[in-house]
Amino acid sequence: MAALIQDPRILGTGHAVPASVRLNEDPYFDAYRKLNAGKTESQLFEGYAKRHFLAEGESVIDLMVEASRMAMREAGVEPSQIDMLIGDASISDYLVPNGISLVHKKLGLSEATWPLAVTSAFSQFNAAVMMADALIRAGRATYVLIALGDNWTGFVNADTQQALSAADGAAACVVGPRRDAAGWSLVDSRTKVAGQYYGGMKMVGDPVAGTPVTFTKPYFQIGAEGVAGFKDFAMVEAQNLAIEQLKATPGLQQVDGKWADLCFICHQASSVLIDTWVKAIGPEN
Repeated sequence: MAALIQDPRILGTGHAVPASVRLNEDPYFDAYRKLNAGKTESQLFEGYAKRHFLAEGESVIDLMVEASRMAMREAGVEPSQIDMLIGDASISDYLVPNGISLVHKKLGLSEATWPLAVTSAFSQFNAAVMMADALIRAGRATYVLIALGDNWTGFVNADTQQALSAADGAAACVVGPRRDAAGWSLVDSRTKVAGQYYGGMKMVGDPVAGTPVTFTKPYFQIGAEGVAGFKDFAMVEAQNLAIEQLKATPGLQQVDGKWADLCFICHQASSVLIDTWVKAIGPEN
């Protein structure tokens, strides 16, 4: 075992999206366009061309299973070799258990393989990779499968700007012991928690009038605190932390004050957010 627990790497990746595509001109967005006609204030979600969405009868669980199988094939790992499954089916059919348990069943993983839900909403992949890396280094696991999927197009109101960004899909990867020099590995991480924005972005239903314990179907809501968190935290505070970390990381090359050898991957694919980050840190890729 000692020879296997050094330098964990991402050995294989997979992804899956539904076939249905919603373009900007789709009638689905008519309600949003009508409600926001003539408004000039800046929006949070811009720069989108298309979104894949689940059609009636399709399931995010099936997308997660497809992505997981692709990742295992690329990694050359059988389901019986997976020691732990970490991930999140967002939004699951039940409050508990999370749909990751159903992914476990459909993949035919061992009864000894623990399906662990990581429901941190905006950082599941980061957290899952850190956990997988630590488990392998500690000798608690050899191969960890990470599977994430979302079906949020079914949990937004069409007349809100967040509906512009909602899409459905799944991704997966297998983390395991290094085999050669290739492959991504976890080098470092930094965390900044902004608890003051708790509740600013939330998935919740509205109370039904006259029934104190009855709510509508939950949907993604962004309040004033959420807008402030997007603009002040995601576009300024977190950016400053990342720049500090880049400056402290050996081996990264700067050209004219910009990092030339850097690939930036953003949680939120909004050009409002991406353009601000690219201007600040200047990745070429």
